[in-house]
Amino acid sequence: MNKIKFMFVLLIVLSLFSCKEDIDITFDKAIIYNYGHSEIGITYDIPVKFFVKNKEIAYFRLYSMDENLANGIYNYSDVDVVNYIPFGYRANCSDKTFFKDRCKWNNNTITRGSVTVEKQNDKYTFIVNITDNKGVQHRGKFSGKVKKEDWYEKSKTGGLFNCADIWESYRQPNDGTFEFALQMNSGDTNNEIQLNATFIVNNPTDATGVYEFYNDVWCQYTNYPVQGSTARPNEFIQASGTIIITRVNEGWKYKVDVDVVSEKGVVIKGSFDGCDMRLWGNFFE
Repeated sequence: MNKIKFMFVLLIVLSLFSCKEDIDITFDKAIIYNYGHSEIGITYDIPVKFFVKNKEIAYFRLYSMDENLANGIYNYSDVDVVNYIPFGYRANCSDKTFFKDRCKWNNNTITRGSVTVEKQNDKYTFIVNITDNKGVQHRGKFSGKVKKEDWYEKSKTGGLFNCADIWESYRQPNDGTFEFALQMNSGDTNNEIQLNATFIVNNPTDATGVYEFYNDVWCQYTNYPVQGSTARPNEFIQASGTIIITRVNEGWKYKVDVDVVSEKGVVIKGSFDGCDMRLWGNFFE
């Protein structure tokens, strides 16, 4: 009889262990940011950071039809978030997705996996099950209230800008140099920055350089950096300053750093280095 009882207790213990969640790490803090609508204007581009003892462990850019993240499983997609073609683009964004080159575990890029999201009011549960570019699998969980940053703080998590395009300018010099156009964006139609500039390069396959601009940069902003600093709709304001383009050894080819001041004295300072910069017309490949 005692043997039967012992086997019964052992069976219960084993079943409890078998039901235990297969989690390597429990995050103690999560922050949700929101860039507004993503590049295609349908899904929302929502960065999420996970921390342990205030150290950032994981960073995701999740795409959802719900600006507060819909419940469900967000799957990794081994494509660019947007494939640019001349004078337009083809979007790969879809609901409950995250894309290559946009998410990291520590300093390693995530190459496959999923993030499960469950929320009730302001309480969230995230279950992360991913593999990084070193082939290491990571499983983590967060459950509780998340911090949500205001839009300006949100934008800074990705370097301020969430989209950057370079393409051949309509105007081309006749001195053997090449002129290209740059456009960078952050936010959405209600809270946004759009910056446009043209620059000259000597080599059509290399965009790197330090470009000093004097009234050659045009910017449009709404509610940046604080409420009240609002340009009229579609009003582009001249600006001056520096734009630095450097090559990086990541999934994307270039990092763009911006430090300009509009004619109204508004400082726009930030960078784009968060994803694959697709270049119209296959320039700078």
